[in-house]
Amino acid sequence: MFATVPPMITVGPAPSAASDPRQAVYLMVRNQPGNLDGTGAGTVITTRRLTDGALVDCVAAVTAEHVDPMLTPAGDVLVLSTFSCLSRLDKIDPRTHQHTVLRQFDGDAAWASLSPDGTRIAVLNTQACIPHCRIGGCGLDRLQIIDLATWRTLSATIGRPYYSLAYTSWSPDGTRLAVQLGGLDGTFVTVDTHHPDLMHPQVAKPTPHCTYGSPGWIRAGILVARSCRTGNTMALLDPAGDVLHSWPMPPCGGVHHLVALPGSATALAQISTGYGTDSPCGTAWGTQVWQVQPPTVRTITATHSRDPASDEPQLAGFW
Repeated sequence: MFATVPPMITVGPAPSAASDPRQAVYLMVRNQPGNLDGTGAGTVITTRRLTDGALVDCVAAVTAEHVDPMLTPAGDVLVLSTFSCLSRLDKIDPRTHQHTVLRQFDGDAAWASLSPDGTRIAVLNTQACIPHCRIGGCGLDRLQIIDLATWRTLSATIGRPYYSLAYTSWSPDGTRLAVQLGGLDGTFVTVDTHHPDLMHPQVAKPTPHCTYGSPGWIRAGILVARSCRTGNTMALLDPAGDVLHSWPMPPCGGVHHLVALPGSATALAQISTGYGTDSPCGTAWGTQVWQVQPPTVRTITATHSRDPASDEPQLAGFW
């Protein structure tokens, strides 16, 4: 099914004549079973139609421990992949499936996002890489903002124990970046993309007994997964963390991931449903993809599984 190209990535067959690369699409990735050290594992990247979630194209299969695909304004797919303290940035043209290696890096890298103008990427990595350590369990403590034309890199580290970074999302004008801050706070910070500083960032203050996760920055504000003692919601915040609007979750559901369309009024939300131990939860698991344009929300797809251990596809990005 896939034609072999340089190590780590194989691209899919050429799209059919009926496939229109100009249509609005989003990316999904599905991790195939593998071993702890990454051997035997693979991630399949597909494009899905924004209107109804139908499969448009199988873009590539990647053998790596972590994969972050991004759609560019020109319609190309950038793929950041990590395997055993080595990372690589590739470009795939989904119209021709031509594949180009752009850059190789030392160390693990994850949670990449593309600036609204498509000229820079934000990447999280670690200063002390541990081979075959699962992303997210190794303490990503450095933010890098990379110019794709010159490869000039700006870096910032958190420099605080018990904290790690996850998820990145650009402000609509590209001047600031939201980054999830793990550890004790359970919130996100925003930093200047031209002078990133994680020692003194602007910290969003959650409401009492709540945490914020997976920020997605759109014109109306910053969308987050909001988890409180009273339940889970998706919330729209201002940069200081004040709630502007919120949406309830389905029963036994919560926001798994938010992806903002860079510089736009729209985001996609991946919602996990059916999880929990108290009845009626824990019996029918599933995934929904929502299109969010405050104050409206539209369900694009809803899938169900009776196996909570099944590897659900992950929302990655869209344009």
